Amino acid sequence: MGYKQQFFLALSVGIVALALLVSELAAIRSGRARLAFTLEAISALEHEREALDATRSLAERTARDRAALDEKFIPRDGVVAFLKRIEDLGKRSGTTLAVETLSAASPISSEASLEDMALRFTALGAFQNIVHLLALVESLPVAAEVTSARLEAAPAGEEGASLWRTTVFLHALKKRDAQ
Repeated sequence: MGYKQQFFLALSVGIVALALLVSELAAIRSGRARLAFTLEAISALEHEREALDATRSLAERTARDRAALDEKFIPRDGVVAFLKRIEDLGKRSGTTLAVETLSAASPISSEASLEDMALRFTALGAFQNIVHLLALVESLPVAAEVTSARLEAAPAGEEGASLWRTTVFLHALKKRDAQ
């Protein structure tokens, strides 16, 4: 074999070796890119797991407080019980109480799970009984607010007793029915 043939053979082997080396380098680069992508995905999953763990921990730590807060709202099916509670306040205060209107106002927002319930009632009784009734209404253990209370002397009673009438507007938060 001549010098030229040996040179071309060595050159061919060198080119093949270089091609194999370039191919291997490309495979290594591709593997490194896949490895980097996989590590980023693992890191993102780890971050999501940490966030989920933090959310679970927060839910566990606040469960008792959330349950107590949840009791402040009138249940979806608790409107009748709430009305009975209001009527019982009239009995407890020694007044004659009548619920005049009850309406469910619009939801707080379209995503909200609560809605505003408006209630108007009147009560008739002695002045101290009316004041006692208003104090009982203000101390209801639900998320409610007296938005207006009007107090006026009623016409003289049969036995000449001085009676008073109050008209109360009350707004309370009720759990919204599922849409």
